[in-house]
Amino acid sequence: MRLSCEQRWKQLLSAVVLGAVFQCEADCGSAPPLARDRNVQVFEQRQGSRVTLIARLTNCTEATITVTMSLVNMAASATLPVTVDAKGRSLFGLVTIQVIDPNQPFYYHYDYK
Repeated sequence: MRLSCEQRWKQLLSAVVLGAVFQCEADCGSAPPLARDRNVQVFEQRQGSRVTLIARLTNCTEATITVTMSLVNMAASATLPVTVDAKGRSLFGLVTIQVIDPNQPFYYHYDYK
């Protein structure tokens, strides 16, 4: 079976478009996660059923930090996600979380960038 010239062009065009789509999917996939910033350390300060996240700038004078959290039976002191600017400080609080019902299980997980 012989293809007409028009059919060959349509097949060629389809192959080029399909190849471009697959290439875009390969190139446009999700980017790898950013490496943790070594200029900022975040640590937890615990007081009873409260946990305060504290930021310490180790090798910079200015930073803006955004904290996202997953909370179960806990409440945050600020609306999440929370973004805090260092404003020249080298040590400062980001957010405080507290257990809502101490008789129930609680859980928290946070990430910052």
